[in-house]
Amino acid sequence: MLNRIKDTLSQIPLFLILIPFYVVLHLETVFHHQINYWFALVQLAIMGLASIAFIIIGRLLTSKKENACIIALLLMMPWFYGGITKNVLEKKFPDLFFSSYLFLLPFVLILLCWIIYKLIKYNGTTKRLYLFINCLWIIFILLDTITIILQDAGRNRLVKKYAVDIAVPVISDSLKPDIYYIIFDSYSSDKILKEMGSDNQEIEDKLVANGFRVIAGSSSNYNLTPFSIGSTLNMKYLPEANTEKKYLLDEYLPATNIVKYNGLLPWLEKQGYVFNNLSFFDFDHHPATIPTHDIWDIEDIFLQQNTGLKIYKDLFWNFKLHSLNDAQKLQSAIDKRDRYDDSVYSLLLTSSTEKKSRPKFVYAHFFMPHIPNSRDSNGLPIPVNTNITVDEEIKGYCNEIRFVNKRIETISNSLVRNSKRPMVIILQGDHGYRFYNDEKEADEFPNFSAVYFSNKNYSQLTDTLSNVNLFKVVLNTWFKQNIPYDQTRHFFLHYK
Repeated sequence: MLNRIKDTLSQIPLFLILIPFYVVLHLETVFHHQINYWFALVQLAIMGLASIAFIIIGRLLTSKKENACIIALLLMMPWFYGGITKNVLEKKFPDLFFSSYLFLLPFVLILLCWIIYKLIKYNGTTKRLYLFINCLWIIFILLDTITIILQDAGRNRLVKKYAVDIAVPVISDSLKPDIYYIIFDSYSSDKILKEMGSDNQEIEDKLVANGFRVIAGSSSNYNLTPFSIGSTLNMKYLPEANTEKKYLLDEYLPATNIVKYNGLLPWLEKQGYVFNNLSFFDFDHHPATIPTHDIWDIEDIFLQQNTGLKIYKDLFWNFKLHSLNDAQKLQSAIDKRDRYDDSVYSLLLTSSTEKKSRPKFVYAHFFMPHIPNSRDSNGLPIPVNTNITVDEEIKGYCNEIRFVNKRIETISNSLVRNSKRPMVIILQGDHGYRFYNDEKEADEFPNFSAVYFSNKNYSQLTDTLSNVNLFKVVLNTWFKQNIPYDQTRHFFLHYK
């Protein structure tokens, strides 16, 4: 039996199938349950066609089919893995010559030509090489498969890690408030808006008149969304956050698990709460249900593994050719984002009129007013500008906030008017405006924050409350808890 398997692996070029399959599998290992699987299937089919094309090229170069398959392998390796190799070199050695295209492209081309030339002239056996390569990729696939299984098995570890260790009080359902946690992404405080040439006085006055408490000195504790929301819902600071490194999308994406397995939601569910997820985050047993664009750029990260597409994105803009980052692509993403926001808005208003016997926790997360901005102060679409200046971007951001404030007024009025049970409403920015300026790091933390308690007990809502303590106030006020508050700290996470 073993000899038969060995003979098969020594004669059949299974690696031509295994290599493209492993590319998809490995990305699943990195972005477990976060990939669009239809997209991954299409990419696998494309890579399969590329493999066939490389085999044809190999057969054109040599009549010996065993050598032709090795040539196909040599062409596949830089094509499938060159992108990720370049990414690694860019991160580890960003300013060195040997990590630049000027060195890498000629080096790889010359090396490939030399090896292919040697293969064309080679008349020996390829059995041992076939056996080694097939076994190597089978081992890679098995290791990643085991990793995926362990990741699924590790769910309980994450649940325990983020569990909230708080006593479960005995409170009548009629006294438990409906909780609305409504996030407007990147919504800065009035203080920062005034420095940007705008202000938030009108909406804040209307909210105060409606019974809200505006937290003038509110601040987020992290300037990147998954960390900020994760910290808020876990009511603690995050040791996972690293202020020393620069976060790229593929590096801070795992922080979504901090949100997914947060400790607050399971605790509320033990109190009989129904959860309504109107966000782009997946929660444990409560996945995101509203379609949106690829907000974490997973597909883009996926495509960057492909050398051809990476070179196209990195270099071809120099020649003023059609870019993968053109206005049309940006407009498509914005249109999907706006449709998502419109859906959240509609469902949130519908939720305000729903009558449930059990208390509910509604988490709604809007993209607006995060840049790039797409609406004017009246909510009318504005054209995409890929060459926008800093001043124009700030003006567009402030204009879109005026439109967002109209939605906030409608939402808050609807929630308060239709309330049939005690209620908590939190209107908040997860962090402030992103300046992309090291000198203004501190200005990315002050955020818009307004809270409504139907019992009007705002005694624990201080003017300098930060996000990490927000739900501690809720639990202390409404659930007879005595949770100590953390000292306010800010962690600036560097981004590209």
